[in-house]
Amino acid sequence: SSVVPPLIYSLMGSSRDVAIGTVAVASLLTASMLGKEVSAATQPGLYMRLAFRSTFFAGVFMAALGFL
Repeated sequence: SSVVPPLIYSLMGSSRDVAIGTVAVASLLTASMLGKEVSAATQPGLYMRLAFRSTFFAGVFMAALGFL
């Protein structure tokens, strides 16, 4: 399910610079990882802080690798 839609989008997309990635999969993995540590229903503030921190450090890591 993650192979065919990007191919169709790349052929029929209206953007000149088509950016297709696996953002949804990364989001699901992050939610799964955080769900094991803290419940979003009982501690929504902590859950959001952990989600923001994990995405921030993932971005820093990707930027550092892009720079290198």
